[in-house]
Amino acid sequence: MREITSIEEALKAVRQNGSTLRFLSEDLRANKLVVLGAVTQSANSLQYAARSLLNNDDFLLQVLKKNGHAIRVVFGFITDEHAWMLTFAYIAVQQAGLALQWLPKLQSSTPLVLNAVRQDGRALEFACEQLRANHTVVEAALTCETRILESPLKFASAELRADPALVRKAVQQCGDALRYACDDLRRDKDMVLAAVTAHGIALKWADVSLRRDKDMVLAAVTAHGIALKWADVSLRDDPQILIAAVRTDIHVLKSAPTELRNDSGFMFQAVRQNGLALRYASKDLRKNRGLVKTAVEQNGLALEFTPLVLRQDQNIVLLAITKHGAALQFACNKMRQDIRFVNVACVQDPEAVHWGARKDETWTDDSDWKTEVESDEDCDEESDEDRDERNKRQKTIP
Repeated sequence: MREITSIEEALKAVRQNGSTLRFLSEDLRANKLVVLGAVTQSANSLQYAARSLLNNDDFLLQVLKKNGHAIRVVFGFITDEHAWMLTFAYIAVQQAGLALQWLPKLQSSTPLVLNAVRQDGRALEFACEQLRANHTVVEAALTCETRILESPLKFASAELRADPALVRKAVQQCGDALRYACDDLRRDKDMVLAAVTAHGIALKWADVSLRRDKDMVLAAVTAHGIALKWADVSLRDDPQILIAAVRTDIHVLKSAPTELRNDSGFMFQAVRQNGLALRYASKDLRKNRGLVKTAVEQNGLALEFTPLVLRQDQNIVLLAITKHGAALQFACNKMRQDIRFVNVACVQDPEAVHWGARKDETWTDDSDWKTEVESDEDCDEESDEDRDERNKRQKTIP
């Protein structure tokens, strides 16, 4: 490793990898800026700081305000009698609630644990058993502002996981909270409805009887279409439920019955919710100009799933690129070469200029704007492989 001699070089190195501090000179390891840069990137790098800094209480406070997890190193060399021990602990958990895990002797302190769970509800995992059964502490964990993927309800006592008021707060905050509620609450229709309305995927943890309830499934897929996968099999092909789900997830139509994907009434409803649903319409319906127009009106990028003949239709293409400039990439080459189409697309998205194509001459004759209509027999469905190849070719900037 090349020797680092300047503060600028040291800062650049430790910001990329805090552990680099270990290999710096004594002078650089005694530099506050360098050490703070290292600790911000990696809390454990504090152990490589010069002793003069480790003995500086004011500097340690600065460190903990940058990275609360550095308390693990700090508590490794100070004694329990240190005058600032509690101060260090409070600063640490206020910056990073999960730093509570490095404070086993203080995990029964109600004020400290409250500070930790208010910063990050997951810190409840490291509280003592008594505090995980404390209503105030658990409520603070459930209402923390930090966005988390796993509900703190997981770490609450069994008694509190059966508390309707607490569980309701939990399911409104985090999608998987219903998973940790007691069995009775996972069978409670009002509780589950509150959960799936906020986070559709909560349907996964609902009692099987409620996954057969059409109103419940409808609420879940309206919030998040992918929730359909946890609905009872008897409801997965229900047209009303599919239409609600397609708004946020077009792929629910991938396994829809063929008769629905070939039903113009159903597909019109689907593309009004999400134009990209055109992808799963039957081959014959994708030739339907009215359906395609409705789809690109909702989402210009639906142009990708139209047959070639309709990607040569000026009105369809203009409608698509007005809604979404990037739809220009799916237009026929003639339109991608025409500066007027490129300009329209760029009004909506300046980056659409990259989808324009070269041409050998400029068209000035208005007759060139006439749509070149092909017969239905020429509207062959484009395979996924052909579509991928076309996209790769069009994404090459001339």
